[in-house]
Amino acid sequence: MLDKQPRLRRLLWVLCGIAITWFATLFVYGFVSFPFAPYKPCGTGAYCDKGGQLHSVADYESFSRWETLFKLSCPFGFVAGVLAWRLRGRNR
Repeated sequence: MLDKQPRLRRLLWVLCGIAITWFATLFVYGFVSFPFAPYKPCGTGAYCDKGGQLHSVADYESFSRWETLFKLSCPFGFVAGVLAWRLRGRNR
């Protein structure tokens, strides 16, 4: 079906590229912004990372938002990667 509809293939390829780029960017952002994640409570109003460094509530909330967004994006990034791999395989 996709061989007969090159516009659909191109649209799927572009959407896969966008999803993969989003996922990769989100991954790199988290890796750079939170190198010693995860943050866990370690006192009253304080949070600690794996290195034992203290972080504020705002840091923890920022990490928590990123973590939630990353977990929601994982399935889409995986599906887009598999679909892009399959679409690329059909071009050969």
